[in-house]
Amino acid sequence: MNRLIISLLILCLMSCNSAPKKIITEDQAISVLKGFFTALDIDNLGKELVYDFTTSDFVIYEMGEKYDLPSFLNVIKTHFKKGYISTDWSLYDFKVSIDDNTAHISYFNKGKFIFIEKGVKKEENIVWMESVYLKYEDEELKLSFLQSDDISREVIQADSK
Repeated sequence: MNRLIISLLILCLMSCNSAPKKIITEDQAISVLKGFFTALDIDNLGKELVYDFTTSDFVIYEMGEKYDLPSFLNVIKTHFKKGYISTDWSLYDFKVSIDDNTAHISYFNKGKFIFIEKGVKKEENIVWMESVYLKYEDEELKLSFLQSDDISREVIQADSK
């Protein structure tokens, strides 16, 4: 009888157990971050892919301002309409912290943007120090928060190759 009660208790506890925690790896978190920047590329921006990498409450602090995703995309699209023809981000020096179902990444981001201004091809190089917070939404790991600070910025005439 005791064995039956103990067995029933164990089965009950096992069935009442909450869903198993999702294990986040550093590679997974970095992959989501890189996917976000791929979605922001000038060639992908109109496809709305960026929504696949961000939570519904996503917030970004950029250029001293706070934006939700739609307002940030509007700023980017308006900026890119001014003659930008190429965008490239290089992310490096990742510091990843993982806790339960969330992750935090700090990293450096080197952006290279090619644009035409008054008939002259120019290259803008920007280095940012950035930080993101990722969490699960709809069973997917996504960016919930991004903080970006300019480290350096230069505009030079691009090679006419």
